[in-house]
Amino acid sequence: MKKLLPLLLLITLLSSCCKTKEIVTKQDIYNRQKLEQIKEISVNSFFNQWLRNKRISKIDINIKKLTEDKNFTYFLKPEVKFYKIKERFFKVNTDSLIQYFPNYSEFYSDDLYHYLNEKIIPKEEWQLWHKVGMKKLEIGDTICPSNKRNIITDYTLKDKKVFITFIWDVKCKTLETLKNKTYRASYNLITKEYKNETITTSKD
Repeated sequence: MKKLLPLLLLITLLSSCCKTKEIVTKQDIYNRQKLEQIKEISVNSFFNQWLRNKRISKIDINIKKLTEDKNFTYFLKPEVKFYKIKERFFKVNTDSLIQYFPNYSEFYSDDLYHYLNEKIIPKEEWQLWHKVGMKKLEIGDTICPSNKRNIITDYTLKDKKVFITFIWDVKCKTLETLKNKTYRASYNLITKEYKNETITTSKD
């Protein structure tokens, strides 16, 4: 019996390790079941994922709200894996969501980028950028390879506003006039207004 005891312990341990985690379905969440198994994420993490939501998308992989209770708001995030849609669930503290990212469902990052593009960034800068990208160069111009021209965009959430920062990141002579030029805009989540936040430097 003593010889069998270690073997029995090993079998018990292996069987417990091999138990699969109970699957949570969308219907479970609608029925307010297994909610304790849903992973909680921070508002900042939710914000960074929400930025990928699109008004119009060929494949609907937008985050969707499922339900909420007194503590949490529960979401579904479809993900494409191996040509199949897999549903991932998570929850966010409701009070924090209201405090830091109010009216999130009405915000789309594409709209803020469009405002910045159309209202703030000078048209001639885009024209130059596309001209170089399409290699429509004038005599004397030098080719600017793709690894030396880039656009940096960054979104931040602060004071119930979403800010976008846009930087021309170029390292070639043809686009030298754009080098490190920076533009900024914001969207107010309460008033739903856009604003030019670009800091202009005066030339002496």
